[in-house]
Amino acid sequence: KDVFDCWFESGSMPFAEKHYPFENKKIFEDNFPADFISEYIAQTRGWFYTLHVLSTGLFSKPSFKHVITTGTILSEKGEKLSKSKKNFPDPWVLFGKYGVDAIRYYLMSSSVMLADNINFSEKDVDEIYKKYCLISYNVLSFYKLYEYKLKPITYNLKPKNVLDRWVLSRLHGTLTEVTANFDAYEVVKATRPILDLVQDMSLWYVRRSRERIKEDSPDGQEALATLREVLQKLSLLMAPVTPFLAEIIYREIGADKESVHLADWPKADKKLIDIKLEEQMIEVRKIVSEALRLRAEAGIKVRQPLAKLQVTIDKKKINSELWELVKDEVNVKEITFGSEIKLDTVLTAELKEEGLVREFVRYAQDMRKDAGLKPNDVVECQIAGDAGIENILSRHESQIKKDTNARGLRIGGKKNFKVGKEIVFEGKNIWIGIDV
Repeated sequence: KDVFDCWFESGSMPFAEKHYPFENKKIFEDNFPADFISEYIAQTRGWFYTLHVLSTGLFSKPSFKHVITTGTILSEKGEKLSKSKKNFPDPWVLFGKYGVDAIRYYLMSSSVMLADNINFSEKDVDEIYKKYCLISYNVLSFYKLYEYKLKPITYNLKPKNVLDRWVLSRLHGTLTEVTANFDAYEVVKATRPILDLVQDMSLWYVRRSRERIKEDSPDGQEALATLREVLQKLSLLMAPVTPFLAEIIYREIGADKESVHLADWPKADKKLIDIKLEEQMIEVRKIVSEALRLRAEAGIKVRQPLAKLQVTIDKKKINSELWELVKDEVNVKEITFGSEIKLDTVLTAELKEEGLVREFVRYAQDMRKDAGLKPNDVVECQIAGDAGIENILSRHESQIKKDTNARGLRIGGKKNFKVGKEIVFEGKNIWIGIDV
C-alpha cells in the first residue's frame, strides 16, 4: 500500500533517500544534482527517465550531470544469461582463477562500457590476466629483486639514457590521456592505454634495461630509480580499474600513504613528454621485429652475434642512441644503410666463438636459477670436458665471471661442485658446475 508506483519510487531516490524536505535539506541541496550515475542500457527508458521527470517537475533541473551506461553481458554464444540454463561460468571460480582485477579490466576496457552488448569470453579474461596482471606483477618482482642496490638519492627527472627518457615520456603521455578520458567519463578510452603502457614497460623498457639495472654504475642507478618512478605512478593510474594490483605495487615499492586509494591522483609533467622520441622508438621496434624475423628465418639464435644489419631508414632520422639499441637488441656488430633490410648471416670463427660463450653463460645462469640463487649471490664456476671448448671458454674468463657473478672460473679438474650438469654443448660433451 505504501508504494505508489515502482518507477515513481525509484525516480524519487535522490531526495527520498535523505527524507528531503523534512530533514537533511542542506546536505541534499549541496549534492544535487549527482555528478554521475551508472546503470545498464535498459534503464535509459526506466530509472534514468523517471529521475529526470521528477527532478524537472520539482526542481526545474536534471537529476544528474553525467551518465555511464553499460550494455548487456551475454553468454559466449550470444544468449541472455540464465540461471536455469547455467550458460555462464561461475564468477567465484573465475575470481579464484584469475582474480577480480583481470575481470574488472576486461569489462572496463570492453565495448560493454559503450552500451554495446558483449559475449563474455573467459579466454579474453585469461589474456588480460597474462598480459596485464601477471606482467605487472613480474615487473614488480624484478624491481624488488634489485631494490637493495638503489641508493637513497634524489631521483633525477632528466635522466641521460634514452630508454629512461622514453619510458618517462610514455608514462606521462599515458597519464595525460587517461586523466582526460576519465574526466570526460570515457571509461574505455581511459582504461585501454594502461595495458599498452604495461606492455611497453615490460616487453621493451625492462627487457632492454635488465643488464643496466644489474650493474653497479650511475646508469644502473638511474635505470632502477626510473623503474621505481614508473611503477609508483602506474599504481596510481591503475587504482580505479584494478584496485588490488594497484595496492600491491604501491605498498611494495614504498608507499607515501596508507593506501593507494588515499593518495592524490598524479599530475602529468608535459616537459617529460617527447613525442618525437616515441615516434622514433616505434620505428626502431619495427626494424628490430623485422630483423628478428630474418634471424628466425635463417635459424640463427639471437645469442649468436652477427656482423651487420642493413636498414632502409635514413640514419639521420633516428637518434644515434637508438641505433645502438638496435645493434644490441638484434645482436649485430654494425648497422649499414641501403635500399633493403637484410641481415648478414655469415658466421666467422670469431663470431662463432662469441656465440659459444653466450650460450655457456645462459646454461650457467639457468643453473643459478634452478639452485635458488639470488642475483647478488657470488658463486664459483667450473667447466670440464672437451678440450677445444675448454680453451675457448678460458679465453673469455673475465666476461664469463662477470655475466655469471662468479669469483672464479675453474677449467677442468675434479667435478665436485654442489650443482653440476652434463650437457651436449655444440655437439660435444661438457660438464658445468657451480658452487657458492
